Amino acid sequence: MNAGELRSPIQIWKYLMTSDGQGGTTATYGKETDAWAKIKPLSGSRGVDASQIMLEQAYEVWMRYEDYPPLNKTNKILFENRTFTIHAFQIVQEKRAWIKIYCQEDAGRDTIIFDENYQPITDELGNFITDENA
Repeated sequence: MNAGELRSPIQIWKYLMTSDGQGGTTATYGKETDAWAKIKPLSGSRGVDASQIMLEQAYEVWMRYEDYPPLNKTNKILFENRTFTIHAFQIVQEKRAWIKIYCQEDAGRDTIIFDENYQPITDELGNFITDENA
């Protein structure tokens, strides 16, 4: 792996609980950081879940160790007009030069809503709007 292979601009979003102004909270996501990555499709599958056909595509996302924020499985990756859920990640090599993230493209649930210019629509706090909180 070399830095010249990092050609895809991605954004990493973090899970947030924000006040709804009425004493409760709302779950949403906010942008954590921008980074360059290499995105590689791994495998795909097709199945049936709750009487709906589900298409699933797994990906491997490589990025520089120094560019990533502390990750956990609640983070999401935004690439082009697509959202990816993180399932696992590992630090590659003892030098801590690279991190490899295993993720899956979201297929409908908790999908970020984009405007006509393919920019994520955000609320007044900068958190992006999803189909669950639109």
